[in-house]
Amino acid sequence: TLGQIHQRRVIHKDINPSNIVRNPVTGQVKIIDFGIARTASTDAQATRKSGLFEGTLQYMSPEQTGRMSQLLDYRADLYSLGITLYELLAGTTPFQMDDTLALLHAHIALEPQPLHELRPDVPKALSDVIHKLLAKTPDKRHQSGRGLALDLEAIQETLDASRSLDGFVAGKFDISSQFHLPQKLYGREVPAAQLREIIESCATGNTEVVMVAGYSGIGKTSLITET
Repeated sequence: TLGQIHQRRVIHKDINPSNIVRNPVTGQVKIIDFGIARTASTDAQATRKSGLFEGTLQYMSPEQTGRMSQLLDYRADLYSLGITLYELLAGTTPFQMDDTLALLHAHIALEPQPLHELRPDVPKALSDVIHKLLAKTPDKRHQSGRGLALDLEAIQETLDASRSLDGFVAGKFDISSQFHLPQKLYGREVPAAQLREIIESCATGNTEVVMVAGYSGIGKTSLITET
């Protein structure tokens, strides 16, 4: 269902247990509450520019917090689904902080405890799938809802057949249906390091002025934003 939503270029932005409903009679599952949903084209840079975030912080992707240089796209929903699946199996979300800033930091910088370590009865293959969903950068997550579904189906079929899951690779069947340019800067390590040094110097009370010059389109704004 989430994959079908993304095929229509819609980002839900608030995937969590409260917004996933299941009919116990028919088994039908639906995703609800599109109150803050946006199309990919309209919301690509809004979060990063404003520094604000919408959604439920406990289930929010790092890029959705507005504290990262990553643009927001549909893969933020896959992170939120990963948090939801983690809670479904573990009985708790991976990051338990009462303080908002601490929770923001956890989403951005802390690795969750793998599920199979917290719950030994969870197969490592399933734990690996959910851990992949919780990658800090979108490029390292599953790239489609369909790819995730294929992983889960493969695990279920293997367990039903009482076969070993050894050697299972999360994301093996995953192919993105949407084109994405990498958001990582390449070949700018030296100037980026210089800018970071200046920022750290100013944080100690010094005052400095930086001029970034170059031809139009060579990536001046991207360099500054990345830093």
